[in-house]
Amino acid sequence: MFTSERSYVLFCLMMLLILVTPATAQQSQWSKFTGNPILSPGAWNPGGSLRPRVLYDGTTFRMWYSGLDMNGNLVGIGYATSSDGSVWVANAQPVLLASSGNWEGNYISVGSVLWNGSVFTMYYRGVGGQTGSVEANGAVGLATSPDGVTWTKYSGNPVMRATSSVDSEFLSAPYVIQTSGSYKMWYTCKNPLLAQYAICYASSSDGKTWSKNSSPVLTSASGWESLGVYSPSVIFDGTTYGMWYTAEGQTKFSSVGYATSKDGLTWARNINNPLLSNGPAAWDQGGVENQCVIQHNNGYFLYYDGFGMGRNVLGGGKGTLDIGMAKSPASFVLPELNPSVTVLVSLLVASATILFCRKQQKK
Repeated sequence: MFTSERSYVLFCLMMLLILVTPATAQQSQWSKFTGNPILSPGAWNPGGSLRPRVLYDGTTFRMWYSGLDMNGNLVGIGYATSSDGSVWVANAQPVLLASSGNWEGNYISVGSVLWNGSVFTMYYRGVGGQTGSVEANGAVGLATSPDGVTWTKYSGNPVMRATSSVDSEFLSAPYVIQTSGSYKMWYTCKNPLLAQYAICYASSSDGKTWSKNSSPVLTSASGWESLGVYSPSVIFDGTTYGMWYTAEGQTKFSSVGYATSKDGLTWARNINNPLLSNGPAAWDQGGVENQCVIQHNNGYFLYYDGFGMGRNVLGGGKGTLDIGMAKSPASFVLPELNPSVTVLVSLLVASATILFCRKQQKK
C-alpha cells in the first residue's frame, strides 16, 4: 500500500490527528439553545430569575429558582415545569418564602433539590440576623415536599452555619447529592485567609448533621477564574464526580468551567475551560453563572442564568437576570469530558498504529 517509510510515517501522523483532535474538540461544543432565554422574570420577581435547579423524572422537567425584586433583593424561590426542558410554565407565585425574624429573615435562595421517589428535599441558603452575626454570613436550611410546590421547613433549621474558619465570612449555594446512603455538599465559601471566593465541601450521614472539610476543595486559578470560583453543581456517575462551577476573571465576565474527581475532594480542571461563556446574545453578554446540569437521553442539558452588560455578578447595576440552557455534545459521558483520558487512549492507539505500520513495511 505504501512505497516508503515516509509514507508510513505520514499515514501514522494523520491517524494521530484524527484520533486526538475530535476527542478534545468535542469537549467544548456546548451549544446554547436558540430559543434562549427560556425563563424570564414574572410579576413576583421583576428583578430576575436565577440559580435554576432542575430535575427530570422521565416525563416532566421541574425547575426551582431564586427570584429578585427590582432592588436586587432575593424575595423567594419559584417553581416551573416543562415537558421538553426548553418551554417552561412558571407558577404565578413563589413556592417558598423566608420566615421573618429568624435565621433566614432577610432572604432565602435555592441551593439544590433531591428526589427519592416519594419526597423532594430542598437545601437552601438563608441570611438573617444582625450584621456581624453568623447568620448574616449565610446558613443552610432544608425543606421537604410531596409535590415540589408545597414545602415544609425542617424544625431543626439551620442544618449548617457559617461558623467554622473555612467559611466564617461567607457560605452560599449549597449543592447536595446522595450517594451510597451518604450526603455530600459542595458550596461557595470565604474566610479571612482566602483572597477570593472558593468552593468548600461537607458530608453527612443523614442530611441534617454536617461535617465540614477543613479547607476548600477548589480555589481560584489564574486567567478566566482569577477573581474567584463559586456556585458548584455536581453529578456522580458511579465512579467519577463531575463539577460545573462559575468563575470570574480579569475580563469581569463570569463563565462556567468543569472539573472531575474520584473522591469529591481533589479536582482536575478541564483543559478546555471555560466550557460556557458570555454572549453573544444581549441577554447574557454580561456573564453566565449558577449552572445546573442534568442528563437527558444521550447528552446533558445545562441550565444557567445570564445577565446583560448593565449588570454585574453581585446583582448591582441595571437590567434583569434570565434563565437559559445549553446542550452538550451528543453521546458523551462524564469521564469523556476530561480530555486528558481520551487523549491518552488516543495516543496509545496511535502509537500502536505506528508500530504496526513499521512492522508492515519491514515485511
